[in-house]
Amino acid sequence: MMLENAHLFDNLKACHVENINLNEALAAANRELARLNQAKSDFIKIAFHELWTPLTHARGYSEMLSEMSEDGSLTSDMAKQMSAGISRATRRLEEIVDTMFIISLIDTQTLALNPSETSMAMIVSATVHAWDTALKQRNQTLTMEGVADLPPITVDAKQLQRVFSHLVQNAIKYTPDGGQVRITARLMAERISPQDQSVEIVVADTGIGIASEELERIFEKFYRVGDTLLHSTGKIKFKGAGPGLGLPIARGIVEAHGGHLWAESPGHDERICPGSQFHMVLPAQPRYLETAGSAAFIPAVRASTDAARRIA
Repeated sequence: MMLENAHLFDNLKACHVENINLNEALAAANRELARLNQAKSDFIKIAFHELWTPLTHARGYSEMLSEMSEDGSLTSDMAKQMSAGISRATRRLEEIVDTMFIISLIDTQTLALNPSETSMAMIVSATVHAWDTALKQRNQTLTMEGVADLPPITVDAKQLQRVFSHLVQNAIKYTPDGGQVRITARLMAERISPQDQSVEIVVADTGIGIASEELERIFEKFYRVGDTLLHSTGKIKFKGAGPGLGLPIARGIVEAHGGHLWAESPGHDERICPGSQFHMVLPAQPRYLETAGSAAFIPAVRASTDAARRIA
């Protein structure tokens, strides 16, 4: 009887422990669900703001243009200024709609690529040139290393330029005035056949960094770091986060090419600014990289990078 009671006690104790674990898992799941719901709610608010601002500008300019035309007070210079304002607003609306469209294609895995052999240096240079004015406004410097040494790569140049644009914009936004953005590149596994080679490109900054628990979440749709009150439609305002779709789009495009995109950072600190790094690995030819997935692939890339540094 004592032995039987001991077994019953052990079973009861095991059930109690299991119930505790289940309750903790359920609580964690509920917290994650609440976070996702809040993220979606924030996204709707931000998307509304993103759309409403250029719509308001376009409507205001068009109404002024109409009224001044009717009362005869419209001059040629005024007409040009208002037309330019309407044009800026409509371009911004096009960008927002295009962003929504791309994320929907990625989400449904229907993003069609048009790969062709091209130069990675041309793609990166074209992207950087588009942000020259922003870099000057924020008094930031951008340097490149190793990009021109990469061999030709078969990718969708337009979509890959979109990836770099999001990464450079992200670096500008989360780096204080006077900071630095650095793009480095290297050919991985140089001694293997060209069709099996991959390239790694890193976009690093001297910004405020990313907390460890945010390193994966920043690639989720509807997710953004920080308070939604800090939202800004400005493209380069410090910490002025947009709708939070740039990084999910960037990762989706990279993965559509058979590559991997991830972030690394010592942590978030707005005082010392530890910076962050966004690593992108792409196959030189259109094929899939390691089938084991990023969980096994990323540590291997880190080990390869450390080995290359030791040799250097």
